[in-house]
Amino acid sequence: MMLWPAILTTSLAAIVGAAIYTIAFPNIRYSGSNESGEGDASADRTADPLDIVIRVSKPDERAVLQFLKQRGGICYQKDITYKTGLSKLKTHRIVARLAERGIIQVRKAGKTNQIIVPAWLRGQQSPPEPALNSP
Repeated sequence: MMLWPAILTTSLAAIVGAAIYTIAFPNIRYSGSNESGEGDASADRTADPLDIVIRVSKPDERAVLQFLKQRGGICYQKDITYKTGLSKLKTHRIVARLAERGIIQVRKAGKTNQIIVPAWLRGQQSPPEPALNSP
């Protein structure tokens, strides 16, 4: 007689544990696991490193990076301030944050800064290193 309560308690604990596990750890669905041709098209869209950085950035950083992408990867900080509608201070902070992470490069240009997206992030190859001639 004492066996049935133990079986019911154990099975109830297993069901509750499985439900909690399912809620806490949902299945991860990968977009690249399609066997149709759709997976190849999405891989081509995401091949650009700058697009990937834009997608994972904060909204204000995203606006700055999208403007840089439209301008070919080079522009002045004052143009970013004007076109994005951000304040000078906000633009400065965003540019400083992106430069600290290596996403952009900043060069002084008079009273403003020239903002440059590195070639590796624009999807271009860096110039090859010169070969050393050894005798």
